[in-house]
Amino acid sequence: MTAQPGGMGSRWWAALALVGLVVTGCGTETGGEVRTATGDSSHRPTRAYVIHGTGTLPKLDPADYPDAPLIARSSHRSLAGTMRMLALQQLYGDAVSAVRRQYRSVLSAEGVEGDGHYLVFTDAPSPEELASFETLPFDTVVYTGAPATTAQLEHLMESAIGELDSELGGISALQSRILHDGSGVEVTYNPGQRGDADLDAIEESTRGALREDFGGMADLVEFVRDRTMRAFVAE
Repeated sequence: MTAQPGGMGSRWWAALALVGLVVTGCGTETGGEVRTATGDSSHRPTRAYVIHGTGTLPKLDPADYPDAPLIARSSHRSLAGTMRMLALQQLYGDAVSAVRRQYRSVLSAEGVEGDGHYLVFTDAPSPEELASFETLPFDTVVYTGAPATTAQLEHLMESAIGELDSELGGISALQSRILHDGSGVEVTYNPGQRGDADLDAIEESTRGALREDFGGMADLVEFVRDRTMRAFVAE
């Protein structure tokens, strides 16, 4: 999304986009069969600690957000509820931007968890290093032990898309994302009329090619076959 002229500006749109996921490709994910290399959850991050926020939520003036009524109607929220959501997202966006700058080398994922938020690291900073989150009006759950950073997962995801596309000879419908907990990447695609045995071989060949560049990280890719997925066509 881009900033809207005469609207709320790039700060709001940037905050809205910060949901801890990176989505690439096209199509609509409707569910399918997940194929992993290991079949276990040994690379799942674990909860390290919770930062209890004691701050107050700023009160935004709806006059400064002319698009707020439209957002409220489209999301079936009250205007007051929408302004609260915008205030939370602005605070969250500012906090996450600071974390991305300072802890890029260990940050894996971030997002919203209920009324609070979460951060996932390969190696979590100490609570003292993230003490600024205590000033926020919500709790932040910190996880550690992710198998890769955001940058590494994005690179892995892009390569997985390219390798699978090459193996299949062109994919008409595909969607990919970093898993919300930073434990890997998911590539969902429409396999067409190919049979399971053929697809098993294609996915294993794709993973083998990824191992040449990523080693064991290739096992962090989950393939999802969804024969109902349709390609997105921009109007």
